[in-house]
Formats: sequence, C-alpha cells, structure tokens
Amino acid sequence: MQFGESRFLERCSDLGIDGVILPDLPVSEAQGYGERARENSVATPFLATPSTGPKRLRKITEAASGFLYLVARSGTTGGKEEVGNLTTKAIESTSPEVPDELPVCVGFGLSSPKAVNKVVRAGADGAIVGSAIVEKIANEKARKTSGISSAPLNRVPNCAKVYKKGSGGKNH
Repeated sequence: MQFGESRFLERCSDLGIDGVILPDLPVSEAQGYGERARENSVATPFLATPSTGPKRLRKITEAASGFLYLVARSGTTGGKEEVGNLTTKAIESTSPEVPDELPVCVGFGLSSPKAVNKVVRAGADGAIVGSAIVEKIANEKARKTSGISSAPLNRVPNCAKVYKKGSGGKNH
C-alpha cells in the first residue's frame, strides 16, 4: 500500500470511519494491522463462511472487532431472492460460538426485507445489504440520466429503512 497502512488508518479515524472490511486480509496476517486499527479506533470485521471450522472461527472472532461478517452463501456478491437453508444453519451454528460482545452480521446476497427477516430470525444480530443499496443508487443514476430522478444518494436513507423493517427493529 503506497499510501501507508498507518497513514490510512489515521485518515480513517480523522474522517470518522468506524471500520474497514478487508476481505483479502487473512487473520493469520492481520496482527499488525489489527493493532494499528485499534490504536486509531477503526474496527476490523473479519469474514467467516458457512464452511469455517470451529478452530478457525475462534481465531477470527479473537481478531475481529466491530462485528463478525458471516458470508451468507458462496459465489459472487449481489442480490439473490432467497436465503437458503445452508445460510440459516450457518447462523444457528455460528452465533453461539461468537462472544456476546461481537455481533454476527450476515451479508453477501441479501436483497430484500424478507431476506433480512430470515437471517435475523435465524439468530443474526444484523444484515448487510451493501450490493442492494449500490444497485438502487445505480438505478437512480440511470433514471437521472434520463431526466427522471432526484439525487440518488438522497434516497439511501429511505432504502435502508425499507431493509431495516425486515430486521424487526434490531439496531445493528
């Protein structure tokens, strides 16, 4: 990183960024980064998958801060219509193994309030709908190009509220 890890984390802190997800940073190589992130009050969520074993999950939860990002399914990111049984079973088996102070948030393919509701009912503390929101922004930008829409970012809070309804009121 040409910008520099320490400088990056200091800048994140200065800008009020709460956390940074680095999906390509293995826990085994994250110790120095994690320490510098903590020094700058920048959370470092790590990813676990439905196939993550108990020993590796312990290492991930010991290193993670902010929340544990439980990947909902294999494949590429982006909205899918349904949350499968593999995902709900992963939530049910993972959540009890994670310390209470580390929320388990599920993401990767959640695209509807119904999907959010399903993962929260299965025991997740929160749901991540990043691709769904990015898609809404892209659709709004396309409409704006056609002369139909207002500023896309103005609609993000309303979009987030729609997905939050699926959580049944959880605040993660």
